[in-house]
Amino acid sequence: MDREPAKDVITDFVYGEFGCDVPDDWVEPLAQRSQGWPQHIVVYVNAAGNLLAPLQRPPSSSDLEEVLKEGRSAQERYYNARAHDITYGQREAIASVIAQIPIGGTVRRREVVNALSKEYPEEVAMAKFMQALQQGILNEREDGLYGIPIPSLHWWLVEKYANGKWQGGSAWNDRSYTLCYEGEALVG
Repeated sequence: MDREPAKDVITDFVYGEFGCDVPDDWVEPLAQRSQGWPQHIVVYVNAAGNLLAPLQRPPSSSDLEEVLKEGRSAQERYYNARAHDITYGQREAIASVIAQIPIGGTVRRREVVNALSKEYPEEVAMAKFMQALQQGILNEREDGLYGIPIPSLHWWLVEKYANGKWQGGSAWNDRSYTLCYEGEALVG
């Protein structure tokens, strides 16, 4: 979902579910972090609504930081659940390959299978590749190449399983997360 519709959904959803308004200066950061993905919108709406609904004072910037932190934690729980059958070794192998490409970039099947083959025999590596594909960790594009379907999933895999070794250094900060939303490459 594009950013403007995501912002509308966030404000309407918080009001509809929790009966409170989202402060205007919170809407953009919540939309950025949700990246327009419905699951992430729900995560950040719940974090915002759970904090705002019982609040007996005007919300502060530290309240927003708490909401963003909870949202980020909920995203991580979502990715861990999505990848629950993907072993640590598989995650590391996939992350080592995708750390070499920008968010939204693609790789050949062989690159991922080769990385998995360092951990598993060739037949098992192909089965592990197919498992990652079936669980939505990887997706096949129209051109026959493979990528990570959600920008923040790409970020999560590299940060957690390739030690944040992006194409030139560590990727995580608020600016890089925003760039992740906008689909730009993340480099140190």
